[in-house]
Amino acid sequence: MITRRHVVAGAASFVIAGRALAQSRTHRVGIIGYGAAGSKPFEQAFLMGLRDLGYREGRDLVVERRYVEGRADRLPALANELINLGVEVVVVGGELPAKAVKAASPTIPIVMVWSLDAVGNGLAASLAHPGGSVTGLTFNTGPDEAAKELQLFKEAIPSISRIALIWDPTSLGQPAYQRRVNAAAKSLGIEMYSLEVRSSSDVTTALENIRRSRPSAFWLWGSAVIYPHRKQIFEFAINERLPAFGVPTADVDQGCLMAYSVDLLDLYRRAAGFVDKILKGAKPGDLPIEQPTKFELVINLKTAKALGLTIPQSILLRADRVVE
Repeated sequence: MITRRHVVAGAASFVIAGRALAQSRTHRVGIIGYGAAGSKPFEQAFLMGLRDLGYREGRDLVVERRYVEGRADRLPALANELINLGVEVVVVGGELPAKAVKAASPTIPIVMVWSLDAVGNGLAASLAHPGGSVTGLTFNTGPDEAAKELQLFKEAIPSISRIALIWDPTSLGQPAYQRRVNAAAKSLGIEMYSLEVRSSSDVTTALENIRRSRPSAFWLWGSAVIYPHRKQIFEFAINERLPAFGVPTADVDQGCLMAYSVDLLDLYRRAAGFVDKILKGAKPGDLPIEQPTKFELVINLKTAKALGLTIPQSILLRADRVVE
């Protein structure tokens, strides 16, 4: 005889089993990285963020990794690979891979770990209300950041008067930021001149230009094309006895003299929160794009010594990290 107690007990068992099934569901997340397989500090920060939220790779999480390896032309193929694997969300750095993923699938949720101008590049209606398939974090905090970077460089090396900027104009968001940098440099009495890098061969051309023109220093920005050459570029700087500034601060570990920028590891950890919300049903268009809250000043004293430079104590005291 089936009693009410049996019915209630059976229903409770069904609910418990349903919860267990939901908890054991495996989520599939895609990542497109600029570096090569094996260079993973940022990826590890992202996975640590997911672990803090209860996800474990190999248990309830499958991470599909794809790497640009210096070839931005590979982005459409990498994006299509991830879509065909059935990922639920794709994590990218910057607007260029975000656009590639959006072109492959207009509806797949995309989390940008960093961006420079998501609104200007048509990926979001606004930071507060993105409204589409893209959300995440922005690297850009406005014109004051460019001025502060240059002020720190000038304070570290007061004799600086001319800085060569190595950058990639095809990297979305960088042209707008370059205009802000030029305006800030003018107010500080610093001349900026541009060395554009659109392909690997342009790196060699840019370095030869620097060797001939002998600026006071050069400033290296990042892109899919530039990323694999960073170590080579900073070794060149030391050999030529030229101060090199970098973005992000991880460049200082590669040999550049100093960098002041957003803490990218923090952005990758925070990106995990967006992924968690999306996996739980949130729409990316409803999640505001967040600004950075943590910045770092990092200085390489080993490089300073190789260049014969003495970094002022006022700068060293403000450094978040010093490489010796």
